[in-house]
This record gives sequence, structure tokens and C-alpha cells, in this order.
Amino acid sequence: MIIMILICGEGLGHTSRCLALGKEFLAVGYKVHFGAYGYSKELGEKTGYAAHKIPSEIVLVGKAGALDFKGSIEATLKYSQILGGLELLRLIKDTNPDLIFSDSYYLGALAAFTLRIPIYLIINQSNMEEFFKNKGVPLRILGGVAKKFYNHVFEKVDKLIIPDYPLPYTVCTKNLSFTPKLEAKLFYRGPLIKETCE
Repeated sequence: MIIMILICGEGLGHTSRCLALGKEFLAVGYKVHFGAYGYSKELGEKTGYAAHKIPSEIVLVGKAGALDFKGSIEATLKYSQILGGLELLRLIKDTNPDLIFSDSYYLGALAAFTLRIPIYLIINQSNMEEFFKNKGVPLRILGGVAKKFYNHVFEKVDKLIIPDYPLPYTVCTKNLSFTPKLEAKLFYRGPLIKETCE
């Protein structure tokens, strides 16, 4: 079986859990392709995995660990490669996976829909409209559009994997909000970690 794991490059938490997932697939004899950009691609390669470069969707900016929301929107509009879908479609066709795992990388889900490949979306944040609250009318409207988009994606994927515990043990309940229609697609996996501490 051939597995493609696509990783959002903005945050090493995405990368580390995808490397853990890939390691498990490799251990059972599956062929694994990683697709990443930015810090994710660098970490994957430093860990010893080959990674295909994929187009970036978002660019996050900030100082001292604080997210600059407005700056991130401006940087995303200026530097992201959201229109790199054709490049991603070519990569997926060339690697010919049986299944795609996409960690918070929505372009990967759209590509899987287009090519009719089963897609599992790994997400730890489904309540992103919280970021748009109290930021003025234009950003609130943008938040509403974003919510409609990702809810549409959630409805179309084959499975939603949540790297957290189910309620009442969920670490970050505020970040997770799903319609009752999506409950059957949810799979709470618990934290995905690369190595077990002894």
C-alpha cells in the first residue's frame, strides 16, 4: 500500500505527529511519501525522511511566540502558493497513493477530492472562527467564509482524525467544534508522538 502524508509547514507539531504516523506505516511495510514545505520539510529531512516540496497554504508571522494575526493574513496573501494546486495534483499522480493523510493541509484534501483518492484529515483545530472575533467587520466576514469552507471540507473527507482525547478528557475542547452530522467521521486518536519515553 502507498500512503501520502501531506503536512502543513506552519508548526512543528504537525510535522512531529506525521513523522510518528509515517514511522508506523513504514514499520508494517507500506510505502510512504511525505509532502511538506518550510520548517516541516526541513525537520522531516533532518529526521532522515525524504520529503516532496508542496505549495504552502498559509504563512504565519509573529514575535516572541505571539501570532500577529493581521500580519499573517497579509503574508499569506503575499507569499503563500495557494494556487499551486496543479503542482500538488502532479505530485499525487506521480506517487499514485492508495490513501492520503493530510495534516491541517486543506489543499491536500481538495486534491484528493479531485483525484478521488480516499482522504483522512488530521486536525486539532476546527473552531478557527474564534481567531476572527473582535477583529473588525472585514475579518469577521472572512472568518465566516473560512468556517463555511472548512466545514464543507470536513463533510467530504473520509475520516477526521483528532490527535487528542475524546470528551471529557479533551485537552483543548475550545478548539474543537463539530456539527452532529460529522460525529461519525471523528476518530480521537490521542497525541501522536514520535518516540515513547522510558
